[in-house]
Amino acid sequence: MLGNILTVGEQALILFLLMVIGFIMGKTKLLNDEGSKALSNLALYVIVPSTLIKAFQLDLTHETLYSYLSCIAATSVAYVIYFVVTVLLIREKDRSKRSVLVTEAIFSNCNFMGFPLMAALMGANGIFYGSAYCTVSPVLVWTLGVAYISGDWKNLNLKKAIINPGVVSIALGLFVFITGFRFPPLLDTVISDVSSMAIPIPMLAIGYMLSHSDIKSAMRDKNVWICTVLRLIVLPLILLFGMYAAGFRGEPLLGTVIAGATPGAAMIAMLAQRYEQDETLAALTCSFTTLLSIVTMPIIVGLAQTIM
Repeated sequence: MLGNILTVGEQALILFLLMVIGFIMGKTKLLNDEGSKALSNLALYVIVPSTLIKAFQLDLTHETLYSYLSCIAATSVAYVIYFVVTVLLIREKDRSKRSVLVTEAIFSNCNFMGFPLMAALMGANGIFYGSAYCTVSPVLVWTLGVAYISGDWKNLNLKKAIINPGVVSIALGLFVFITGFRFPPLLDTVISDVSSMAIPIPMLAIGYMLSHSDIKSAMRDKNVWICTVLRLIVLPLILLFGMYAAGFRGEPLLGTVIAGATPGAAMIAMLAQRYEQDETLAALTCSFTTLLSIVTMPIIVGLAQTIM
């Protein structure tokens, strides 16, 4: 197991060093808010779709399709358990803070932090299976997440639950996978070149976010620590051992666990701002879990590699 942890740790260290570059660029003003937003948009609307399309260029077999759909089912069940466990354990009395902490614990940054590690450890197959988790996540963010943060089920946005960059990108990937469509060599090379940026660009954007976060303030908040332990340790272990007990092995298990072991979702801070909740707490929690995930992800993923 130690060998697996060290292997994953080496990849996590690479991600961390890329984050450090983004952090330094933020502190030295080489990167500003507009530049960071541009990097995020580049990753969200160009790089991630290209990465998914490339990853889904697999031969359609009964086994791969069944495994993918099984990962979606397992993720859906996991989210139900996440919600129950998190609501029971986070006892913050302030409604605004509680809504942020609960959703930050439940929803992870599975695209930005997950895809780079999946690509580094397993290549296209890792992204293919890990994307099942990333299919369920945005749908629930825009339904359950929005309703819980706002405190009103009337605010859930079914349109955005279906039509958003994550779900649309995976839908395009599934089209390529199911139909067997292949791009001409020239266009395929362009897609490959763009998808090769899936590791550095998101990490630079996250590093910039950390350069503008008050980590010391997060460390003094007991409830932030509870949320962090849930997001980075408790919930990923529930996912790992739950899927293992259900018979998942190999790449479907590992890809899904990587997605589930990622830090809190940056999207929660945006939703908190929109619905006038504690957006500062959301940003702090996202930053704090991102920083600590450099330590926790190698352990969780190394354990998954050991038992898979």
